[in-house]
Amino acid sequence: MIFVLLMYAIFAATFPIGKMALAYTTSSIFLIAVRMIISGILLLGYQWITDHAKFVIKREDIAIFLRVALYAIYLGFILEFWALRHIPSIKTNLMYSFAPFISAFLGYKIFSEHLGWRKIMGLIIGCVGMIPIIFSGSSDIIGADACAVNLFSISHYEVMLFAGICASTYAWFIIKDLMHKGYSLILINGIAMLIGGLLSLGTYGIEYYYNPVWPIHSTPHFFGYMAMSILLSNIIGFTMYGMLLRRFTATFLSFAGFTCPIFGAFYAYFFMGETIHTHYIIGFILLLAGLRLFYLEETGSKA
Repeated sequence: MIFVLLMYAIFAATFPIGKMALAYTTSSIFLIAVRMIISGILLLGYQWITDHAKFVIKREDIAIFLRVALYAIYLGFILEFWALRHIPSIKTNLMYSFAPFISAFLGYKIFSEHLGWRKIMGLIIGCVGMIPIIFSGSSDIIGADACAVNLFSISHYEVMLFAGICASTYAWFIIKDLMHKGYSLILINGIAMLIGGLLSLGTYGIEYYYNPVWPIHSTPHFFGYMAMSILLSNIIGFTMYGMLLRRFTATFLSFAGFTCPIFGAFYAYFFMGETIHTHYIIGFILLLAGLRLFYLEETGSKA
């Protein structure tokens, strides 16, 4: 159990680290491109060294790998980091807590998975829990765009972040399909990160064409935080998740993921001076209650 908590403490640290990295670049897309290309090369290199016999992709599966790169890396990370520049890291962390509910909804609508009454009630409670987190008004928006809020006090940053969470959550269904085909998680992530990074680099090329300005303010700080993100999330975090999946069920790991915002709140408060609003706490409690109902139905427990 201690390694599960350690893993989510590591994942939670990537939100404030990512926000600090953004302070030294004018382009979120450039940050994602560099991070994912380096991470992809490292993971694929590790796969080749440890077990190059599995470094094979069937022609009929190429399109599936491209979908993972598109949804998990390109859309998921670009939308997240674009929003992270304007939204507190703790709020971003909390919004990712809604991912299990999005997963259940997608499983029901797209893959015809069964939803019992406890899962339905959990989904409803989870949606209610997101209300005080998302509808927190313009006071949570950082910078000059603090007034750029839309109807019901939801900014377009929160909308884009939610879209990114949906994209990355959907990608896990595709990753699960590839794993069932016999591909290792390291190979899948390595290829997805490399392709997603190259797509991001191409997008940055278009951005640079219209605004030819070098995007890094301080090279040592930028690449320092970049290295920390790659080491903690792309290498240690994903490796630990793959190892823990052999010992614990995916349901348990998903449920344990609700410790991530607790660690995130600690980091944001003590290291970045962000405020832990009351509506964050209320929303988190409701999300936890909703996921508890999910967990009970997944495990077949009665209490």
